[in-house]
Amino acid sequence: MLKHTILLAAVAGLVLASLACLTLLAAAANAATITSNNATWPTAPAWQTLDVSTVSNSENADFGGQSFQVNNTFTVEKIYLQIYNYGGSAGTIGFYEVASWKSNPWVLGTPFQTIGVAAGTSRSGDSNVEVTLAPAEQFVLAQRNTGDQGYLMKFSSSWGYGQHSTVNGYLSGYPYRETGALMSTTRDWGLAMTAVPEPATMALLAFGGLGLILGRKRR
Repeated sequence: MLKHTILLAAVAGLVLASLACLTLLAAAANAATITSNNATWPTAPAWQTLDVSTVSNSENADFGGQSFQVNNTFTVEKIYLQIYNYGGSAGTIGFYEVASWKSNPWVLGTPFQTIGVAAGTSRSGDSNVEVTLAPAEQFVLAQRNTGDQGYLMKFSSSWGYGQHSTVNGYLSGYPYRETGALMSTTRDWGLAMTAVPEPATMALLAFGGLGLILGRKRR
């Protein structure tokens, strides 16, 4: 019994230490980084326009932004961008709330979240660029899908632009040009986001591991 108590206390201590580290990290770095310019498209993102790994035939375009709706609230950890001829320069990603994802041209106010992205390594052709947000830049993307309400994501025009010419690739969002004019109603640009694991989930995983250890000891 004493051994089990000590083991339980040790695991609890590790969980608390992990949470403390996350808090310290959140107060530290403040710049998103490109962790890969040839990433595997996430198989189960919190949200995406379309799965670009199953769609081909991308094209260069005068691309400025992508409108979309979100059906569930989550904290953004990584952003995946399907880019054609990624130039590797530093850039920015801005998120806006829009009254309608079908506006033509778009009507933008002040972005509620702007992410500065450090320079990466250039790559020709199709690129799945994985942008990892620093803890201080992670943000909550709230559910927004009442009527035509939604979001628009605009990114640095110095990057290459990729658009899939798949008809009706994504029905709840439109790609827009740099000028703000609607580019197409039947094409889409690959965009995905993954969520930050919740502290409660991390704790459950830790205690689940403890249960496996104790079960083995009993046997």
